Amino acid sequence: REQAFAIAGQLCAQYHLKLCNVEGPFLNRNNDMTLYTNTFTVEGDFKNIVLTVQQIEKKKEAGTLAAVRYYVKENLLTHERNLYADIYIQYLQKNLNNK
Repeated sequence: REQAFAIAGQLCAQYHLKLCNVEGPFLNRNNDMTLYTNTFTVEGDFKNIVLTVQQIEKKKEAGTLAAVRYYVKENLLTHERNLYADIYIQYLQKNLNNK
C-alpha cells in the first residue's frame, strides 16, 4: 500500500495534480491467492491525468493498473467544473499458509 501511494504522490507532484482521496487496500481472498486493490482520486487537467496513468502503467512496482474512472464535478460555490479520476491499482499475492 505504501509503495502505491508513494508513487501516486510523486506523480501528482510531478504532473501538478491534486491527490484528493486515498483508499485501500481492499482484499479479495480465495484459497491460494489474495487480490489487493488500492484506489486514489486525483484532480487536474486531462493531459496530466493521462500522463500520470501512463507512468503508473509503466512502473508496475506498486501493482497493475486495473481501471481508471474519469468524471467531472461542479463546485457549487464557484461554478467551476473540475476533472477527477479514480485510479485503481491491483496486485496478487500468494497466500503463505497454503501449500
